[in-house]
Amino acid sequence: MPNNSKNQFEPSDSSFSQWLITEARVSEPRRIVRTDETTVLVSKVESGFAVELHNTLDLLGFKSDDDFKLQVRTRMWDAYPVNMGRVEAWRLSVKDVFLESGKEFSIPVARLNEIQIGVDSVAALLDATLWTNPALADDAYQPTTGESKAYIENLKALNNGSDIFTRFYGYYAGKSVMNHCPGALFARELLSSGWEICTGVKTPDTKN
Repeated sequence: MPNNSKNQFEPSDSSFSQWLITEARVSEPRRIVRTDETTVLVSKVESGFAVELHNTLDLLGFKSDDDFKLQVRTRMWDAYPVNMGRVEAWRLSVKDVFLESGKEFSIPVARLNEIQIGVDSVAALLDATLWTNPALADDAYQPTTGESKAYIENLKALNNGSDIFTRFYGYYAGKSVMNHCPGALFARELLSSGWEICTGVKTPDTKN
């Protein structure tokens, strides 16, 4: 850990970039979003990412959340083999639906790629939550009690700002260094719709 004191820390210090590489094992550049007396918040995406992300989602032309879920659900069972796991079929179907809508509304592929990063992250969390890995052909599938509890715990973590989209890198100059994805709100909504599509039931009640 560097010997810098809190007052000596400057976000532009080249030593901080070096610390990210050597101590936090971060290979890609990180932009400093905010720093205060206790925390340095960094991100790998450019400023304005969240605004652009939601602007892109608005341009994709889905009439409602239900319209989006219906398109994904239909794609899953029509386009992929019945022995494929539901989470993987869901991940591929979401990407298919986004790409097709993007072409229809002439949205640049680069903007769609930003969404796809979030889709892959949510799919990883959903895959870890639905560990029984139900196949598309498994009509009798019902999520286990453990899977429902895991979903609730993950959602609570998301709401507390501590999730797969927020990573703790360590301490630099006495400050906690955190990496955060500004698209976490979209990810929470995608996780909810993914659960409902893959399980066929509503998301577990987090109030219980």
